[in-house]
Amino acid sequence: MSSWIVLLALPAQMFLASATEARWLDDYGAALRQAKFQRLPLLVIIEDPSDSKRRIEQIQHASGQEATNLLSNYKLCRVDVRTSYGKKVAEVFKAEQLPHTSIIDNTGSVQIFVKLGSFTTEEWTTALATHKEGKRRSERTAARERSSRRGRICFT
Repeated sequence: MSSWIVLLALPAQMFLASATEARWLDDYGAALRQAKFQRLPLLVIIEDPSDSKRRIEQIQHASGQEATNLLSNYKLCRVDVRTSYGKKVAEVFKAEQLPHTSIIDNTGSVQIFVKLGSFTTEEWTTALATHKEGKRRSERTAARERSSRRGRICFT
């Protein structure tokens, strides 16, 4: 009887673990189409995963609720520059330094963030938190200004 409980608990545990993991695509074109359809910002990382100096380390260590929550706001794409496809994508993005990180707005038309090179953990978290809605700078600024004007009393 106890072996049945273990067998039933194991698949549930595997399901919960896989449900919280970020799902990274390796095809930029497919990721862009999905991001546009879902109206999500697209996080694109162009890297060499075999070289710690040319990859985003925070992805390997992205555990915990905060990291999962931040990444869940994005369609995720990691491109390996060791492949011929990855080299073409790197060329289009003009990724001269690796890792190359780009966040594309929620319409799939404009890069709203670009970072060349590695992140500190704080920079990574800040970038993901700042751009999680996929809005361009002017949209974010206008929304902030509208909310700061609420409740003000103006005397003329």
